[in-house]
Amino acid sequence: MTNSHKGSFYVEIADVQKDRGEILRLWQLGFPSVNRFEEKYDWFYSNNPAGKPYLYFLKSGNVNIGIEGIGPKKWLLNGESIRSGLFVDLVVDPAFRSLGPALRLIKDSTEQSICDLPILYGFPNPKSLPVYKRGGFELLGMMSRYAKPLQYTPYILQYSKLLAQLFGGIIDFAYKLTEGIINKKLHKSLSCNVDNEFDKDFDSLWSLRRQDAYCMAQRDKEFLLWRFKNNPLENYKLFTINSRAAEALLGYIVYKTNAVGNVFIIDFLASDNNVNLFWLFRLFGQKMRMAGYKSVSVEFFGEESIVKILKQCCFKCRDVQPIICALNSEKLERKSLKNWYITSADRD
Repeated sequence: MTNSHKGSFYVEIADVQKDRGEILRLWQLGFPSVNRFEEKYDWFYSNNPAGKPYLYFLKSGNVNIGIEGIGPKKWLLNGESIRSGLFVDLVVDPAFRSLGPALRLIKDSTEQSICDLPILYGFPNPKSLPVYKRGGFELLGMMSRYAKPLQYTPYILQYSKLLAQLFGGIIDFAYKLTEGIINKKLHKSLSCNVDNEFDKDFDSLWSLRRQDAYCMAQRDKEFLLWRFKNNPLENYKLFTINSRAAEALLGYIVYKTNAVGNVFIIDFLASDNNVNLFWLFRLFGQKMRMAGYKSVSVEFFGEESIVKILKQCCFKCRDVQPIICALNSEKLERKSLKNWYITSADRD
């Protein structure tokens, strides 16, 4: 099916190569403050290792008035491979921004893609969430953003300059000293590395974890290279912990930083969700603190055991982001989808 005519608005499949210019024009209408459209388009749509995107024009007569993009993803469901699709870049011309056109675009693009992509998901903003719900999506859950300070002097300074001057340095010194004593026990068994390359060890780590009963995106070397190293829009960094005895990769964190000293964890994975995950976050925090960063945050939706580890590492929930999904009921049952594992890496 190439198009869907229903009423005065209809949806038509767009071609990733032929319609590139028209799609970029619509993006400019919808996201006037965003730059580097062409670089994102070529990276996310033209070079996605999971396959070609699903792109849909919203039309009024012969005029394109909207665009919806769905990026294919390779996922695992309880150890079995499955395809999914990430809803991104919904744009409707400002002259047609009533409920009807956007709803038509969401409904028809969902109907036409869900046969190939049994799991469709997205991260809508508060304004578009009700439209997606009316378009057939349900609320999967809330992805939480967890954060913790790395330096306490700037944190206390937000509340009292006097207290920061009197106690900030003492608290920071005591925290570093205590952390150093605890972490020293691990130096003989673990090694930490920054700015490594995504090599075959990441495939080995993924092979170990892919057998687990999770609903999660593929995290092998191919995906990590595309998502992070080959991403032209951000400068990502890599932190790993390794076993000295076995010379094996035990976990990684992909992160980025900003100019004011904040660290944002984009993705993480460890060989287990217990001891190694705990020390992955613990040692990463120490590394960032020693480098002078002020705070670290991470987004996650999924198993409570991982949330428990974050809390043990002194992360606190600061805010939440809704996640929506639509399922192909002929291929999947909602109750079969448990143990989700979603991070910021699962966005576009």
